[in-house]
Amino acid sequence: FWGGVYSAGLMKSTDGGATWFATGISYEQANNEIIQRVVLNPDNPSIVLIATRSGIYRSEDGGTGFTQVSSVHCYDFAFKVDDANTVYTGGDKDILISTDAGATWSVLGDNIMDAGRISIETTPANPLVIYAFSEGGKFKKSIDAGASWTNATKPSTKTSFYGYYDTDFGVSDVDENALIAGGLEVVVSSNGASSWTKVSTWDGIGDDNYVHADGKCSKFLPGS
Repeated sequence: FWGGVYSAGLMKSTDGGATWFATGISYEQANNEIIQRVVLNPDNPSIVLIATRSGIYRSEDGGTGFTQVSSVHCYDFAFKVDDANTVYTGGDKDILISTDAGATWSVLGDNIMDAGRISIETTPANPLVIYAFSEGGKFKKSIDAGASWTNATKPSTKTSFYGYYDTDFGVSDVDENALIAGGLEVVVSSNGASSWTKVSTWDGIGDDNYVHADGKCSKFLPGS
Protein backbone atom coordinates (compact mmCIF):
# COMPACT_ATOMS: atom_id res chain seq x y z
CA PHE A 1 0.00 0.00 0.00
CA TRP A 2 1.05 3.61 -0.43
CA GLY A 3 2.47 5.24 2.70
CA GLY A 4 4.77 2.79 4.50
CA VAL A 5 5.03 -0.75 5.82
CA TYR A 6 2.25 -2.93 7.19
CA SER A 7 1.54 -3.24 10.91
CA ALA A 8 3.50 -5.73 13.03
CA GLY A 9 0.80 -5.77 15.68
CA LEU A 10 -0.08 -4.07 18.94
CA MET A 11 2.67 -3.69 21.55
CA LYS A 12 2.19 -2.87 25.23
CA SER A 13 4.37 -1.32 27.92
CA THR A 14 3.67 -1.43 31.65
CA ASP A 15 6.72 0.60 32.72
CA GLY A 16 6.18 3.90 30.95
CA GLY A 17 7.69 2.76 27.66
CA ALA A 18 11.04 1.42 28.95
CA THR A 19 10.21 -2.11 27.76
CA TRP A 20 7.60 -3.52 25.40
CA PHE A 21 5.93 -6.87 24.78
CA ALA A 22 3.50 -8.29 22.26
CA THR A 23 -0.24 -8.42 22.92
CA GLY A 24 -2.85 -10.77 21.53
CA ILE A 25 -2.69 -8.96 18.18
CA SER A 26 0.49 -9.75 16.24
CA TYR A 27 1.10 -9.77 12.48
CA GLU A 28 3.70 -10.71 9.88
CA GLN A 29 4.27 -8.31 6.99
CA ALA A 30 2.79 -10.95 4.70
CA ASN A 31 -0.55 -10.52 6.51
CA ASN A 32 -0.90 -7.12 4.78
CA GLU A 33 -2.64 -5.75 7.88
CA ILE A 34 -2.82 -2.18 9.16
CA ILE A 35 -3.88 -1.00 12.62
CA GLN A 36 -5.52 2.37 12.04
CA ARG A 37 -6.38 3.37 15.62
CA VAL A 38 -6.09 2.09 19.21
CA VAL A 39 -8.22 3.43 22.09
CA LEU A 40 -8.70 2.52 25.75
CA ASN A 41 -12.06 2.86 27.42
CA PRO A 42 -11.77 5.96 29.64
CA ASP A 43 -13.66 4.28 32.50
CA ASN A 44 -12.05 0.85 32.16
CA PRO A 45 -8.59 0.83 30.50
CA SER A 46 -8.63 -2.97 30.35
CA ILE A 47 -11.10 -2.59 27.47
CA VAL A 48 -9.09 -1.96 24.29
CA LEU A 49 -10.54 -1.28 20.84
CA ILE A 50 -8.45 -1.40 17.68
CA ALA A 51 -9.51 -0.50 14.15
CA THR A 52 -7.83 -2.57 11.43
CA ARG A 53 -8.21 -3.23 7.74
CA SER A 54 -10.06 -6.46 8.55
CA GLY A 55 -12.40 -4.96 11.14
CA ILE A 56 -12.72 -3.94 14.78
CA TYR A 57 -11.13 -6.03 17.53
CA ARG A 58 -11.86 -5.75 21.25
CA SER A 59 -10.05 -6.87 24.38
CA GLU A 60 -11.41 -6.98 27.92
CA ASP A 61 -8.12 -7.94 29.59
CA GLY A 62 -5.73 -5.19 28.61
CA GLY A 63 -4.74 -6.74 25.29
CA THR A 64 -3.98 -10.33 26.30
CA GLY A 65 -6.82 -11.63 24.15
CA PHE A 66 -8.85 -10.02 21.38
CA THR A 67 -12.20 -10.81 19.77
CA GLN A 68 -13.26 -9.52 16.36
CA VAL A 69 -16.53 -7.62 16.89
CA SER A 70 -17.02 -6.13 13.41
CA SER A 71 -15.76 -6.74 9.89
CA VAL A 72 -16.09 -3.08 8.88
CA HIS A 73 -12.81 -1.32 7.98
CA CYS A 74 -12.77 1.71 10.30
CA TYR A 75 -10.10 4.32 10.94
CA ASP A 76 -11.18 6.15 14.07
CA PHE A 77 -13.15 5.98 17.33
CA ALA A 78 -14.78 8.61 19.53
CA PHE A 79 -16.40 8.06 22.93
CA LYS A 80 -19.55 9.88 23.99
CA VAL A 81 -17.96 12.03 26.65
CA ASP A 82 -20.63 11.50 29.31
CA ASP A 83 -21.00 7.75 28.69
CA ALA A 84 -17.94 5.58 28.06
CA ASN A 85 -20.18 2.67 27.03
CA THR A 86 -21.17 4.63 23.91
CA VAL A 87 -18.57 4.63 21.12
CA TYR A 88 -18.78 6.00 17.58
CA THR A 89 -16.84 5.02 14.48
CA GLY A 90 -17.23 5.17 10.70
CA GLY A 91 -16.75 2.77 7.82
CA ASP A 92 -18.30 1.67 4.51
CA LYS A 93 -19.97 5.11 4.18
CA ASP A 94 -21.82 4.61 7.50
CA ILE A 95 -21.50 6.03 11.00
CA LEU A 96 -21.61 3.17 13.51
CA ILE A 97 -22.45 3.14 17.21
CA SER A 98 -21.84 0.78 20.10
CA THR A 99 -23.71 1.16 23.39
CA ASP A 100 -21.93 -1.69 25.19
CA ALA A 101 -18.34 -0.42 25.19
CA GLY A 102 -17.58 -1.77 21.73
CA ALA A 103 -18.85 -5.33 22.14
CA THR A 104 -21.49 -4.96 19.41
CA TRP A 105 -22.05 -2.37 16.68
CA SER A 106 -25.00 -1.04 14.68
CA VAL A 107 -25.53 1.62 12.00
CA LEU A 108 -26.28 5.09 13.38
CA GLY A 109 -26.00 7.06 10.12
CA ASP A 110 -26.76 4.96 7.04
CA ASN A 111 -24.72 5.71 3.90
CA ILE A 112 -24.18 9.37 4.84
CA MET A 113 -20.42 9.54 4.27
CA ASP A 114 -17.99 8.84 1.41
CA ALA A 115 -16.05 5.61 0.93
CA GLY A 116 -12.62 5.30 2.53
CA ARG A 117 -11.38 6.86 5.74
CA ILE A 118 -13.89 8.46 8.11
CA SER A 119 -12.54 10.50 11.04
CA ILE A 120 -14.90 11.22 13.92
CA GLU A 121 -14.73 13.55 16.93
CA THR A 122 -16.75 14.37 20.05
CA THR A 123 -16.19 17.09 22.65
CA PRO A 124 -16.68 17.50 26.42
CA ALA A 125 -18.09 20.95 25.62
CA ASN A 126 -21.31 19.27 24.44
CA PRO A 127 -21.87 15.48 24.68
CA LEU A 128 -24.57 15.66 21.98
CA VAL A 129 -22.25 17.00 19.26
CA ILE A 130 -20.50 14.66 16.81
CA TYR A 131 -18.41 15.68 13.78
CA ALA A 132 -17.39 13.31 10.97
CA PHE A 133 -15.01 13.94 8.05
CA SER A 134 -14.63 11.45 5.19
CA GLU A 135 -11.96 10.85 2.60
CA GLY A 136 -14.13 12.12 -0.25
CA GLY A 137 -14.53 15.46 1.52
CA LYS A 138 -17.92 15.20 3.23
CA PHE A 139 -18.06 16.93 6.62
CA LYS A 140 -21.10 16.07 8.75
CA LYS A 141 -22.34 17.39 12.06
CA SER A 142 -24.89 16.08 14.53
CA ILE A 143 -26.19 18.08 17.49
CA ASP A 144 -28.41 15.28 18.86
CA ALA A 145 -25.92 12.42 19.44
CA GLY A 146 -26.34 11.10 15.91
CA ALA A 147 -30.13 11.02 15.66
CA SER A 148 -29.84 13.43 12.72
CA TRP A 149 -26.98 14.79 10.60
CA THR A 150 -26.44 17.95 8.60
CA ASN A 151 -23.86 18.89 5.99
CA ALA A 152 -21.23 21.26 7.35
CA THR A 153 -18.71 23.24 5.33
CA LYS A 154 -15.74 21.08 4.35
CA PRO A 155 -12.26 22.05 5.56
CA SER A 156 -11.21 21.18 2.01
CA THR A 157 -12.77 24.46 0.88
CA LYS A 158 -9.63 26.16 2.22
CA THR A 159 -6.88 23.53 1.88
CA SER A 160 -6.11 20.23 0.15
CA PHE A 161 -6.32 16.75 1.66
CA TYR A 162 -4.88 13.52 0.26
CA GLY A 163 -7.43 10.80 0.80
CA TYR A 164 -6.88 8.59 3.84
CA TYR A 165 -3.40 10.06 4.29
CA ASP A 166 -4.43 13.13 6.30
CA THR A 167 -8.21 13.18 6.69
CA ASP A 168 -8.01 14.24 10.32
CA PHE A 169 -9.28 17.06 12.53
CA GLY A 170 -9.72 18.06 16.16
CA VAL A 171 -12.39 19.75 18.29
CA SER A 172 -11.84 21.91 21.36
CA ASP A 173 -12.66 20.47 24.80
CA VAL A 174 -14.28 23.73 25.90
CA ASP A 175 -15.86 25.12 22.71
CA GLU A 176 -17.93 22.83 20.51
CA ASN A 177 -17.60 25.30 17.62
CA ALA A 178 -13.78 25.49 17.59
CA LEU A 179 -12.13 23.05 15.14
CA ILE A 180 -8.73 22.54 13.56
CA ALA A 181 -7.69 20.41 10.58
CA GLY A 182 -4.42 19.89 8.77
CA GLY A 183 -3.90 18.91 5.16
CA LEU A 184 -1.58 20.79 2.86
CA GLU A 185 -2.07 23.73 5.25
CA VAL A 186 -3.67 24.11 8.69
CA VAL A 187 -7.23 25.45 8.74
CA VAL A 188 -9.46 26.43 11.66
CA SER A 189 -13.14 27.10 12.25
CA SER A 190 -14.65 29.12 15.10
CA ASN A 191 -18.29 28.60 14.12
CA GLY A 192 -18.87 24.87 14.10
CA ALA A 193 -17.71 24.31 10.50
CA SER A 194 -19.91 26.99 8.96
CA SER A 195 -16.66 28.38 7.51
CA TRP A 196 -12.91 27.73 7.67
CA THR A 197 -9.84 29.97 7.67
CA LYS A 198 -6.37 29.00 6.47
CA VAL A 199 -3.78 29.85 9.15
CA SER A 200 -0.53 28.33 7.85
CA THR A 201 1.64 28.17 4.76
CA TRP A 202 3.56 25.08 3.69
CA ASP A 203 5.91 26.64 1.12
CA GLY A 204 7.12 29.70 3.05
CA ILE A 205 9.98 28.22 5.08
CA GLY A 206 11.01 30.79 7.67
CA ASP A 207 7.63 32.52 7.71
CA ASP A 208 5.97 32.94 11.11
CA ASN A 209 3.04 30.76 10.06
CA TYR A 210 5.07 28.07 8.26
CA VAL A 211 3.95 24.51 9.00
CA HIS A 212 5.25 21.54 7.04
CA ALA A 213 2.66 20.05 4.69
CA ASP A 214 0.88 16.73 5.15
CA GLY A 215 -0.79 17.16 8.55
CA LYS A 216 -1.46 13.78 10.14
CA CYS A 217 -3.06 14.59 13.48
CA SER A 218 -4.84 17.72 14.72
CA LYS A 219 -5.56 18.11 18.44
CA PHE A 220 -6.32 20.88 20.92
CA LEU A 221 -4.36 21.09 24.16
CA PRO A 222 -6.58 19.30 26.73
CA GLY A 223 -8.75 21.81 28.51
CA SER A 224 -8.57 24.33 25.69
